[in-house]
Amino acid sequence: MTLEDEKLKVLYEHRLQVWRIVIEKGLLGILLGLAVLAANMLIEDFKSDLSRQRFLLESRLTALQALRESYSLLSNHLWHLAREDKATSEKRLLPAYGKDLAWISTDPRDTNTGGSLSAVAHAGSAGPR
Repeated sequence: MTLEDEKLKVLYEHRLQVWRIVIEKGLLGILLGLAVLAANMLIEDFKSDLSRQRFLLESRLTALQALRESYSLLSNHLWHLAREDKATSEKRLLPAYGKDLAWISTDPRDTNTGGSLSAVAHAGSAGPR
């Protein structure tokens, strides 16, 4: 074997090693890209679940605020009824309480549910699926 043949052999081996490195780096890049894509999909699913939970919690909060306001109005009205006549019996207050409860359970400001606070209270359970 001559010196020229040895140079060609070393050059050939060097080119094979370079091609091997290029192929290995390319495969590593593809695997890394797939791992990043999978991680991105998991993060998007997590963010979607968080958005859905936030929507449900905000709906429930709105319903509870409306319910709190209704019971506050009802309690104030019942308190004033009881204070108007200290001799008022329970039998007289219960029908008035029932009538006021029916009146307060419809909220004319609520346009989404047709004025029913019970529908607002259940709005938290219905959400995007």
